[in-house]
Amino acid sequence: MRLKKAALTAFVMISCLSFLQPPETKIYEEDLALRYGRQLTAVFGEDSRIFPGETITGYFWNKDTDKPDWNKPYRYTRWELDYTDAYGCPAAFVFSNYAENITGAVRSHLKARVEAYYDENFLQPYIVPYVDEDSVSMYCSFYSLFSDRKRPETSIMFEERLQYETDILEHARLDEMRYETVFDEYPVTLSMYGYVRYGDLCAAERQEKVDFLEAQLNKMTDAMVRYTGGCLNGSVGITFLDGDGPDAVIGYQILKGEIYTGEDFEVDLHQAFFGPIDLDGS
Repeated sequence: MRLKKAALTAFVMISCLSFLQPPETKIYEEDLALRYGRQLTAVFGEDSRIFPGETITGYFWNKDTDKPDWNKPYRYTRWELDYTDAYGCPAAFVFSNYAENITGAVRSHLKARVEAYYDENFLQPYIVPYVDEDSVSMYCSFYSLFSDRKRPETSIMFEERLQYETDILEHARLDEMRYETVFDEYPVTLSMYGYVRYGDLCAAERQEKVDFLEAQLNKMTDAMVRYTGGCLNGSVGITFLDGDGPDAVIGYQILKGEIYTGEDFEVDLHQAFFGPIDLDGS
């Protein structure tokens, strides 16, 4: 009987100890600063500096509860690289060894800086004062990756665009990047989209609102074209909504600072940066 009680006590103690043990932590160990240090110096300039990494603990997300899973911790390292941009201003590039590769981090940094500049200097003064700020956005993107078997040129476009993104560390010189020439130097576009609800406006007031915002959109576009010296690539658009859905749409695509009137924007955009598409492979 004593042996049974002792065995039961030992089992309970082991179970409790197992329950009290901290969960196993997944650790991301790759030292990206060491691995890519030289390449990052080429991207951000000889005067750039990578600071010692900071260790951060997080918890994986539980999709069922839509909350952090406290039993599934992870630990990763985040680094900050400080550099001086083309305008002589201090800037910082932050990257980590968790859930993002270094090429993706560099592309994201480039896009974020372009977005922030054009948002502050063009979207905010020309559009935001006249609409709900949450209903409009300005974003920068690398050329879209897509392919259509019925259109062989898109396969070539896909390969060239993907190769450029993969080799971004060889192409990017972000300490020299200028917002006014970025569309000539990188395969990126700038897009502004938004929507406006009519509310209780009558027909005449609706048309007045459409005409006014179309004029503002054109002013903003003209200002960006002048600023970029005619190298702007992208698109702008505003959708007007009533109770039944979309009622009117204004906007257009822009290629090399001109409103695009051709037949295939993606092909013409691609060839403007990468050169003619060679379907013969010569």
